[in-house]
Order: sequence, then structure tokens, then C-alpha cells
Amino acid sequence: MTKNPLFSTYRQGENRVTSSMIAVFERIDLSLLEAILASAAGESSLQMVSFTNQPPGIGQSIPDARISARFAYWFEVKTVRSALVAHQLTEHISNLGGEGGDERLFVVTPDAEQPSVIAILGDPRVVWFNFQALHDAIDAAASDPVGGTSEQARFLLRELQALLIDDGLLDSDDVVVVAAR
Repeated sequence: MTKNPLFSTYRQGENRVTSSMIAVFERIDLSLLEAILASAAGESSLQMVSFTNQPPGIGQSIPDARISARFAYWFEVKTVRSALVAHQLTEHISNLGGEGGDERLFVVTPDAEQPSVIAILGDPRVVWFNFQALHDAIDAAASDPVGGTSEQARFLLRELQALLIDDGLLDSDDVVVVAAR
């Protein structure tokens, strides 16, 4: 399978950011991606691939081992605050399978607080986080001295962080006014 180009050719900000995120995600180790997405989403863990010794089979069958994966992670990315539309998310949810824990719609926005449309939908498969949470999760994963993150993965993640900063996706609109003489 060929990989997406690392540097996106999209002109629209939303598509460029999404393409860049996915290009980085497909080039890093799955366990690192699991840790980043789980941390950004505030979940205890996400399991993309499982490794099992002597899994129970059908009947008397007991194979020696199994490596399995069954998940679908969908993404909706907005680069403008308060841009989520319930209808669009409802359409995306229809792509998800059953209520099992193996499918998610990750909604990533620059909003400081979870958009109300997420709570209104009330679907546990819809998981929102903002670019700041993603940035912080990347920081934690890339600077973990025990994590064993490769130099290449660390470089790619830092480049993704730079894109998020350059596009102003981490800034908040909060302004503090300090009285002066």
C-alpha cells in the first residue's frame, strides 16, 4: 500500500490539515498512534491490534497465536471555531457500524470547549478533542524517555505540531486586559 504524500497539496485549510495529520499518523508506529489518540481523546486506551497466545478457537481448536485488528476510525476535522454542523455529523455516524467499541468518529476542532452538538448527539462513538489536546498528547508521547519513540517519528510529530501552530489552531480567543496607569 502506498502512503499519502507527507506534504499536502490541498489549498483549503481543513483538507490540508487533515491530509497532513493522516500522512504523519500512517508513518508512525501503531502503538504510538494508539497512545496519542487515546490521550488526546481522554480515553484510557485504544486498542488497534491485539496479540494473543493460544486463543480459543471453534470446537477443540486452540491455535498457537493470533494477531487481529478490527476497527474503523473516522475523522471530521474543522479548522474554524464553532463550525460543526449536526447534520454532517449525523451523516458520518451512519457510516459507523454497531455500538461496539471498535469504531469511532473523531471530531477535531480548534474550539476551547466541546461543541454542544457533540453532547446533543449523545453517541459514545463520537469522540471530540481539540488541536491543543492533540498537541499536548504529541508532546507527552514524543518526550516520553521510556516510550522508545524513533527519531523519525519524533521529527514527523514535531512537524505536525509546527503546522498546527502555524495555522493558528492552538490559539484561543481569550484576552486578558490588565489595567495600567
